[in-house]
Formats: sequence, structure tokens, C-alpha cells
Amino acid sequence: MAQLRALLDTCIFGIIFKDAEKDKVADLLIKSRHLFYVYAYKPIRIEIRKNTHESRALLLKLYDSITKNELKHTQEIENIAIEYYQELKSNFPKRTRTFETIQIDLRIVAAAALNNLDIICTQDKKSMSSDNFKRAYDIVNTRRTLRTPNFISYEELKIALKPR
Repeated sequence: MAQLRALLDTCIFGIIFKDAEKDKVADLLIKSRHLFYVYAYKPIRIEIRKNTHESRALLLKLYDSITKNELKHTQEIENIAIEYYQELKSNFPKRTRTFETIQIDLRIVAAAALNNLDIICTQDKKSMSSDNFKRAYDIVNTRRTLRTPNFISYEELKIALKPR
């Protein structure tokens, strides 16, 4: 089986942290790197650091243990994120929030697309993995000859990690 390359949305680290099986899930993510490789991405780590809850240090430790090889945030990623936003704004003007409120989501997808990652794991069905957003990603990525990553939920991730 080929290695799947992924980013985990910021919210996924909190979900793992609250999961009764968190140690098992984290251990599987670490031990299964040959099948499911999770990249680090600084904007995600920054979002976790913004957490004011006392669990912040534990969330950062979890993030650092699961992720490897940081994807660099580049101007090209920023440009793609802006293009996604412009596409959303032109096709769904009444439903699109401000760039500032969704910029991290758009950057995560742009980083994954630019680095040809296979998967983004997220629970965010209202923006990042909504049909409208996915349509915008596909339009921009087709124009740029990039591949839009697949979106999976945390439950789908857990199923994929289960030993067969």
C-alpha cells in the first residue's frame, strides 16, 4: 500500500486530545508513518499555541509527536489561499465570510495542494470541507494544475489507522 501524505486540521488535535483512545490513536499515527505520514505546518502549530486552555502544552506535545517534516509557509501558498477566497467570493458572495476568518483553512488547503498531499483530516464541514469551498479549490487548482486533497473526518482517520 502506498504512503498517504496528510495534514491534520487544527481542530483534529483537540479531538484526539479529548478522545478516550487518544494514546492509541497517537501511537498508531506515529507507528504508521510508512502508511500515513502527517506533515507539520507552522500556521497549525500557531493556532494550537493560541489556545489559552491549560491543555495547550499537552496539545503542542501531541502535535510535535504526531507531525514530521514541516511544510514551509510560502508566498505561493498565500497567493493560492487568496485565489481560493476570490473564487469563493465571486461564486458565493452572500455566504463567504471575511478572509481573516477563514485564512488558516485556506492556507492549509493551499499548502496541501502545492505539496501534492493526499489528505486533509478535518471536522470543519461549514467551511474548509464544505461543497462550496471544495468547488472553489477545484477551480483554482485545475487552473494551476494542482491536485485538490481528499478530505476525511476524524472517524474516517481512525478507521484507516486500524490494523487489518
